[in-house]
Amino acid sequence: MIKTLILGGNEKCIFLLKYLEKLPNPFLKIVAVVDEDKNAPGLLFAKQKGIYTSTDYRNFLKNDSDIKFIIELTGKKEIVYDISTRKPAHIAFVDAAAIKLFLDLLTEKERAEGKRIQAEKRMLQIQRYETIGTLISGISHEFNNLLMAIAGYAQLVLMKIDKKSPFYRHISGIVDSCNRASDLISKLLAFGRHAQLEKMRLNLAPLIKEAVNLLKRTLPENIIIHLDIAPSVYQVEADPSQIHQIVINLAANARDAMPQGGELYIKLYNIFLDNDYCKRHPYVKPGEYVCLSIRDTGIGIPKEIRERIFDPFFTTKPSGTGMGLSVVYGIIKQHKGCINVYSEENVGTEFKVYLPAIKSTKKHKRSRLFKGHGEGILIIEDEPQILAGTTAFLQELGYKIFQSADAEEAINLFKINKDKISVVISDMVMPKLSGLELAKEVKQMKPEVKVIIMSGYTVSKKTDYIDDILIKPVFFPHLSGMIRKLINLSS
Repeated sequence: MIKTLILGGNEKCIFLLKYLEKLPNPFLKIVAVVDEDKNAPGLLFAKQKGIYTSTDYRNFLKNDSDIKFIIELTGKKEIVYDISTRKPAHIAFVDAAAIKLFLDLLTEKERAEGKRIQAEKRMLQIQRYETIGTLISGISHEFNNLLMAIAGYAQLVLMKIDKKSPFYRHISGIVDSCNRASDLISKLLAFGRHAQLEKMRLNLAPLIKEAVNLLKRTLPENIIIHLDIAPSVYQVEADPSQIHQIVINLAANARDAMPQGGELYIKLYNIFLDNDYCKRHPYVKPGEYVCLSIRDTGIGIPKEIRERIFDPFFTTKPSGTGMGLSVVYGIIKQHKGCINVYSEENVGTEFKVYLPAIKSTKKHKRSRLFKGHGEGILIIEDEPQILAGTTAFLQELGYKIFQSADAEEAINLFKINKDKISVVISDMVMPKLSGLELAKEVKQMKPEVKVIIMSGYTVSKKTDYIDDILIKPVFFPHLSGMIRKLINLSS
């Protein structure tokens, strides 16, 4: 701190004192305000703030020799001259306008430095997310292999026992648990941005119910959740993990808006957006939509920042990253939907998510096993349990199986038996050769052969050498249907 004397006590002095008081980290320490008039308004204000005041600058300067700045407000040149003849030359006389300009620049510099520090914090946060995502991806690969082995052997047992057996229900429970574990891994991968997020036709009602059950276990007890799902909600084309993330992010936003507790209303219903609505919202096309509404009774969003809430890194929370609502916005745009926000301070906020509806009365067929008719299948998998389980399953369905744990060995095996092999099923990550390289080799030898790649990681898209992709853990009914479909296409 630099000790400073203000020479003057008029209205201008009050303005300067108030201005200095508002600075976040003032570098000046006002030690005294001097004026010949004991009733000067600046003197009265300084006393309220605990600043020393005096009407005799000469005595004051004698008692305090550490003053570096004198901010001159009086405009009386004779006083300035008088002081300068009595004090050392290191004292700087500064005009009030000049000091204000200097402090403005200082404040702007502090703000810029604050923004730089904040940007660095955000970058570190993003890097932490990337590290977490990479860790999740690596762990999920190994976990999916174990999960596939467990599910595979359980499904083999189900094929061997009668449905009336008391053990059938227990084994089915193992398969169901593997399905739920697989879904959990998908959500973790989606969080880490390492998942291949695929859209599918689905009814949002079960998904929203599942998300609400999770929220009831994670939100504070002083937040009451109300769920209202209309009957016969249309299907949408969406990725389940992304929709789940929308609900969780918006609910987290509502939680932060209700620090003392409140009520959270979640609704799902069909709605038709007409031309009048679309004129007010030009980015929306008229038609049938499914609306997901999430409303809280919190503090609301101030009007001046509502237009910025979806901006990346924009946040009003001291420890926030500003990514929650921007992620929600991005997901909804990927689904060709839209989101609107309605808010009133001290009343609450409502987010309405609109997703294009698909009117469909078709019901999904229950999973069943599709049997083979002696066709040859080459399986390449370096995990012994997965290789053994998949081999036993496909043999049970009536296929002739060729197997290998090594990609190079598998290529030689294919050369010898290519006329007998209709489908190649290969793991993606293997020693020596990858699944993609193996697929290219076998396709060059026999272009009509069908290649299925299995992977615990993400496979970004199909290539000319791959006919279909299965993300581990692979469940046998799905595998049997895919094989049968590819064989029928080639026949």
